[in-house]
Amino acid sequence: MYRATVKKIKSKHGKPSRAWRQTSRKTRGALVQRALGKVTLDDFFDDFDAVQVDPAKNDGLEDCEVVLTIGTRGYRGKTGKGHGHAEMDALVQFIEDVGDIDGCVTLLRRARNKTVTCEDKSVCRGCASVLGALGFKASSAETTKYGKFMGKTQWAPVPQIRALLKAYNPNIDLSNYGG
Repeated sequence: MYRATVKKIKSKHGKPSRAWRQTSRKTRGALVQRALGKVTLDDFFDDFDAVQVDPAKNDGLEDCEVVLTIGTRGYRGKTGKGHGHAEMDALVQFIEDVGDIDGCVTLLRRARNKTVTCEDKSVCRGCASVLGALGFKASSAETTKYGKFMGKTQWAPVPQIRALLKAYNPNIDLSNYGG
């Protein structure tokens, strides 16, 4: 099954597609796992289209503000509001504004514009993975991502975001993220 899946992904006409040749081995592995229906949240880190930096843009303070734009609406998130990082706070505000998970999934799938503006700090690995899984992109080159988790505590999405992720993509395995 694995080989047949790889062959199906690689080519429609018997030779590797340009997209397949231009992807990294890690991304190729993620494509195969997705085709097999096996994905972890971490597989979506590369899907969050932002410049990856090392070291992270970070002032050492645990204070950050972010704006998630979904369609024409902006949701401001801030660290320290009980939802984890600022990106997750903004997502919870979106969920609360819409009122139900199914409505959120519908809006996210229909939205042509899903961007993240976080210019003060880099988006950590956990937040970038969640945002990538939901189809968000960086609003500008000033919004960067960092390949490691940041913060003093273990990173895990709050229950509302876990429910949104599972409704958006039932194949996501969240067992490595606090549950």
